[in-house]
Amino acid sequence: MTMARKAIVNYPMEVLDFEDIGDLAGRISDDDIVALLVCIDAKNNLKELQLTGCKNLIGYGLAPLRETSVLEHISLELPMECLSLVVFTSILDSIIDTDGNSLREIKVSKIKLAKSNPPVGKFLRKFHKILLIGDKCDHCQFCSNEEDREHVDDDFEVKTADMICFECFWCTCEDCNYDADEGRIKECNNCGLTLCDDHGGSTCYSCSDFHCSACADIVIVGAAKSCDDCYSRYSICTDCIDAINCERCLGLHCPTVVARSKKQEEEIDKLKGKNKQLRSKNGDLTKEVKDLQGEIEDLRGSGLGILA
Repeated sequence: MTMARKAIVNYPMEVLDFEDIGDLAGRISDDDIVALLVCIDAKNNLKELQLTGCKNLIGYGLAPLRETSVLEHISLELPMECLSLVVFTSILDSIIDTDGNSLREIKVSKIKLAKSNPPVGKFLRKFHKILLIGDKCDHCQFCSNEEDREHVDDDFEVKTADMICFECFWCTCEDCNYDADEGRIKECNNCGLTLCDDHGGSTCYSCSDFHCSACADIVIVGAAKSCDDCYSRYSICTDCIDAINCERCLGLHCPTVVARSKKQEEEIDKLKGKNKQLRSKNGDLTKEVKDLQGEIEDLRGSGLGILA
């Protein structure tokens, strides 16, 4: 608990920030964190937790924060060599799954280390919707390091990245991403995952919605050749399939829809055939009934008492 007590605590204990204690943060243990969080009743009070520099944490020290509905922001700096992402993820999941939770930001700095660490990459993808990028813009850094680039002014500033490709971890700020000719990062309209042009999914030709590769299998109906009067060699999303008037294009872009439609038509034809058979049988039965009624009338007319 000795090291943890030196952390900067902003009264009324809504913020825990270990960044300003420098190297001492690296000596803080999970037991220290547990004691401190329990002491300040963090589950009901703590809104912001800065774990920068706490490189020896395993993760179980954050257990007192399970199912908190108060925590809004958490920061950590890679690498955390001892960190168990399984433990850390389970705690974050318990917070996110809590009704009325306030967690809106997870800030991770030195995110490039995820390239060589698959578990970190998996962790980042899982929480990408509330992830804040802590690295500098790669495009800004590229421009500032390029000696021959005349448009870079003396006061050029490398900005903090706002977007990241979750395949190659290329980071850009909003300005560079907007102006980029190559490597632009796009956000999946379906799940929110961000990918650069080199690792993108599909963009709908009609509405321009972008979908990552996983969502494209569900949302995008295909990228195929079609007639000159319709969409040629472009992807069309399911929301825009009605824009395709050509039956040939529909078959090329959405074979599953066509197959399902044909199957439904076949089932309808079968039902029509059965209905026709039933009508024929009904006609035969109606004729038999009329014949029987005629025979009964004949018997009545013959004077048989049993039918009188």
